[in-house]
Amino acid sequence: MELIRKFVMLLYLLLSFFSIVSAESNIHFTLKRINEVGNTNPLFITITSVCEDSSDNYYVCDPRAYKVYKFAPDGKFLISFGQKGQGPGDLSYPRYIDV
Repeated sequence: MELIRKFVMLLYLLLSFFSIVSAESNIHFTLKRINEVGNTNPLFITITSVCEDSSDNYYVCDPRAYKVYKFAPDGKFLISFGQKGQGPGDLSYPRYIDV
């Protein structure tokens, strides 16, 4: 439940700063404002890119954490991948993701 709250908060922040425009479809969100004081374990450090796949899953790119996070259409966290480095499965400051 905590992860869903953080994801909803993230979407709220993203929609506050960016407008989502799509030539193919309109995206509608129902958001609830959540105030958390003193949260020392944020889900994301920096977000540079968010995209959606054909199954409506969302991917969030976090370059400062060297990770990509995958969420189900309902906001449930599914998996994350990546770590700092130059080898297989490693990422070097990922900035954009496209699925």
